[in-house]
Amino acid sequence: MLSTLLLGGCQKNAPDPPYYRFSADDRRWMQHQVGDEWRFENGRGQQRVYRIERVFEKLKQNYDCCPISGPALPFPGSGSRVLYQYDQWAMAFQRVDTVGGASGTIGFQRPVAPEAPLPEKAPANAVLGAAGGWQEYIGSPGQSGRLGCFELEWQADTTDVNLRPSTPLVVNGQRYDHVVTFAAAGQPNDCAATGLPRPRIRRLYYDRQYGIVRMESVTGEVWDRVR
Repeated sequence: MLSTLLLGGCQKNAPDPPYYRFSADDRRWMQHQVGDEWRFENGRGQQRVYRIERVFEKLKQNYDCCPISGPALPFPGSGSRVLYQYDQWAMAFQRVDTVGGASGTIGFQRPVAPEAPLPEKAPANAVLGAAGGWQEYIGSPGQSGRLGCFELEWQADTTDVNLRPSTPLVVNGQRYDHVVTFAAAGQPNDCAATGLPRPRIRRLYYDRQYGIVRMESVTGEVWDRVR
């Protein structure tokens, strides 16, 4: 009890740490709800359906850093001085048109992408970062040492998602006004994909309001969103 009071007394006049909160523009990427379904169709009339199974939101999370034998090392949750606070949001989706369909996640975070290491100091240039993993996506080999190369390669782009070049796209008569494109660098023979759908997806068109609206496979086959 005494140590708690002393700690509270020491921090009483300390300035509030920087808080990298989601802005109103950021929130436009996070409008999806549990149960939402995304249906896609290719030129042969075949369909794929994905359902959002879970949504995660963690706001105003503390990032602290603790000196260990000299230099300060990242040590989240150590209870030491809070260097800054940040927001996270993510969704998990599952392919539901087939038994054992591939699953994936897409997440957003300030001040860096969810898969990127959090900076040890409060960054001067905080961005809305995006990252994820999807079993049907052909990512680059060697990402985080994971077998299968499922990682969506968004963490490699340090530009704020809101500021990335976007172009309107018309899909099945529906106009999507703020679409960003994410392309994989992996090759079909680079990654193990046992039991996963073929051909793998290598390019995504992601609308700020509606999510994925078009997918292109490694063979160039196009899967368009049906709404």
